[in-house]
Amino acid sequence: MGSEAAQACQTSTYDPKLLSKIPQEIIDRDYGCGNPSKYANEGDIILDLGSGSGKICYILFQIVKSKGQVIGIDINREMIELSRSHLDTFFRKVGYNNLRFIWGSISNLAVDYDLVNKMISNNKLSSIDDLFKLETRIHKQCKIQPIIADNSIDLVVSNCVINLVDSQSKRNVFEEIFRVFKIGGRIALSDNVSNIEVPDEIKNDPDLWVSCYAGVYQEQVFYRLLQEVGFVGLTIKTRSRVSEKSIDNIKFYSVTVTAFKPRDCCKAQALGGTVLYKGPWSQVRDEAGLILIRGELTTVSSEQLEQLRHSIFANDLYFLPRTS
Repeated sequence: MGSEAAQACQTSTYDPKLLSKIPQEIIDRDYGCGNPSKYANEGDIILDLGSGSGKICYILFQIVKSKGQVIGIDINREMIELSRSHLDTFFRKVGYNNLRFIWGSISNLAVDYDLVNKMISNNKLSSIDDLFKLETRIHKQCKIQPIIADNSIDLVVSNCVINLVDSQSKRNVFEEIFRVFKIGGRIALSDNVSNIEVPDEIKNDPDLWVSCYAGVYQEQVFYRLLQEVGFVGLTIKTRSRVSEKSIDNIKFYSVTVTAFKPRDCCKAQALGGTVLYKGPWSQVRDEAGLILIRGELTTVSSEQLEQLRHSIFANDLYFLPRTS
């Protein structure tokens, strides 16, 4: 990643105590436009998309501690080898070892590239039929045992990575995140966005692409796509006050957003309890149409209650005994 990329992907402030245990080589070869690690909790199972040198994974691992697990995935084999090369030393420092790095694509979290590479090495491909047979084996393996299983992850983070995915595969990234999430699973995605749609001449500029600009979403499209895939409770946690870069009338901003995977509120309507919205707004409305008015008691179904308890709104609510 060149100097332009370093300019775009600024290093955020991290806890120096967490950084002190991480090899300097890992720190020096990492870039990012935010700090999604601060949304992790002890005991979480976390997936880092585009883990690069592994810095955020090494930080997250210290946050989740021995009861949690951290998985980094990156398509760049050199970066995977770098991130893996310091694991043994790091494990000795912290005293536990629930951290691993996967060679794979963030737009298809089922495929283990190490396994595919092994399959190719062990099978002589002498015809197109041999290739078809190998593809069938890989597809079957992904269905039976995807490298990241359905409903297995508490938190997915990424740091200035989604913009680097080709345009046709970006939606796949969000759909794959949704697949691997547990109910109530959260995202904390840091990335660059633009004020207007990026034109083709910029999208086709390789220097601007690797610099984290050419492949960005227009800001509102980014938020809307997350909602279309199924995430709820979308919250813009941070947004740069001024643009990180301008090209003509296009301005680029860094944002960090959180959201979560809901339960299906349509499957059960049994009364679950009562909630009271604390504020500060006079009222709020979620994506399913539930309206909460500040200071008023609202009776919700058991599914809605469970969803709210595990949502980012939980701290804004009082959970009270059922009113009827």
